[in-house]
Amino acid sequence: MGRRPLRAHFSYEREQRMMKSLKESRRLVIDYGCASDFHSERRAPCDALHRAIEEFAQHMTGDAEYFWLKPHSTPRSVSHD
Repeated sequence: MGRRPLRAHFSYEREQRMMKSLKESRRLVIDYGCASDFHSERRAPCDALHRAIEEFAQHMTGDAEYFWLKPHSTPRSVSHD
């Protein structure tokens, strides 16, 4: 009889799928929270979930800004014709 591993296996592909889902969830939570008044009842839970997703990204990647929009790495060249 084979031994079962102590921890469940979580593949790299599943991890990537999870991060992609969290990115989309984060975007939707921000949009939903912004669609309400600043002091509404739904704004606080949205902000808390947004922070939790970013904390999780920090834990997984080491980058607290993992889901933030980032500018392109190369600037556009400007033509002076």
